[in-house]
Amino acid sequence: MAFGKQGLNGLGAEYFDLVSRSVDDTFRIFVAKPWFSAGAGLPVVYALDRNGSFPLLMAMHTGMMIERDVPPALIVGIGYASAEAMMVNRGRDYTPTPVTDMRSVPHAGGPEFLQFLVEELIPVIDAHYPVESDNRILAGHSIAGLFGAWVMLTQLSLFRGYMLSSPSFETNH
Repeated sequence: MAFGKQGLNGLGAEYFDLVSRSVDDTFRIFVAKPWFSAGAGLPVVYALDRNGSFPLLMAMHTGMMIERDVPPALIVGIGYASAEAMMVNRGRDYTPTPVTDMRSVPHAGGPEFLQFLVEELIPVIDAHYPVESDNRILAGHSIAGLFGAWVMLTQLSLFRGYMLSSPSFETNH
């Protein structure tokens, strides 16, 4: 895999595209390091559904770090190669089982997306950034929160912590 990082418009972050064998799609991966040296390995926050909101997440984390509410961490935003791909594929990747009200869009690809996280993305991050490989947090909101809740309930030990807000439990799960 070629690892070509690109800057993110002066925001102190970078991104790269990662082609997934598990999902058969390309994901845009955003990475923000703390703006000051944190010493050795960093905890990693894997934040789902981050195409448009990654800069906001960076700003929130920086503000909370300044106030010493949270420790320095590597923030990894998982997104899609385009806005169109995001709108179509969120349902595919974040639903773990078939959803009766999503027949017109791809869904039930949660197991493959989890395989992408565990077997493809996490090893890339561990190999290229100074992280604590046993200190990972999964974050998601809405349908990404549904995926996070499914992971937490079925494979708790994959992540050390979970930050889930307003998970979409109204589907048939």
